[in-house]
Amino acid sequence: NRKAVLELPQPHLLSSKVDHDRSEELYVKAISFMALTSDPKVLRDEVWKQADRKIERLGQEPGYMERAKVQAERVLQELFNGVGWAVSVEWQG
Repeated sequence: NRKAVLELPQPHLLSSKVDHDRSEELYVKAISFMALTSDPKVLRDEVWKQADRKIERLGQEPGYMERAKVQAERVLQELFNGVGWAVSVEWQG
């Protein structure tokens, strides 16, 4: 079995937007903590904005970055193991 050490950059957030085209609106109720409007599109747009902000905030939490590292290491180790390499990962910085 051949051995290698992979030196990788720290994970970082690539995109924090909800995919609005592939997302579905299940139910919008007119009762909200936001200022009510008679236009459901305005309410929907505000909900999407809040979802985008929340995903961006969650993506910056250290726990998510650590989980990204663990998952990347697992995937890379399985991939290289399949072609006869034993790899370990070192993270830059």
